[in-house]
Amino acid sequence: IGRPRNSKVIKNSLLTSVWLLNCKYLDDSAFAGHTSLRIASCPRVTTVGNHVFHECFEIVKILLPCAQFVGHGAFADAARLTSISLPKLTVLGTGAFLSTFELKKIIVKETMVTELKRRVPSRTQVTS
Repeated sequence: IGRPRNSKVIKNSLLTSVWLLNCKYLDDSAFAGHTSLRIASCPRVTTVGNHVFHECFEIVKILLPCAQFVGHGAFADAARLTSISLPKLTVLGTGAFLSTFELKKIIVKETMVTELKRRVPSRTQVTS
C-alpha cells in the first residue's frame, strides 16, 4: 500500500479492520494513528515499512504470514496487541515492538528466535 507524495494520512478514523489480499508492501506510516483499527490481515505482504501500525492503540490482531522485513517502530505503541506470527521474518527494525505492553507471544522462524528474545520484554514468549 502506498500513498501519493504530499498526501495526508487520515488519522483517528473509524477504520476498524483492514483486509489487503493482494498487497505486497505496506508504506511507512500507512496506518499510523488509526486509533480504532483492531484487525489487519495482509496475507501477501512481504515488506512492512517504518511505523506502519504506530499508535494503533486498539489493534489486537495482525496477520502477516509472508512478512520478511519489518521496519523501525512498525508496531510501536500498539498497546493491546497480544500476539503476532511472523514465520518468514529475516529483518527487524529497531523499536518494532516498543510499548506493546500486552504482547505475550511472537512466532518467528527458528533463526530469529534468539535475536527477538534480546529485543522484546522477558514476559513475551518468542517461539518458532
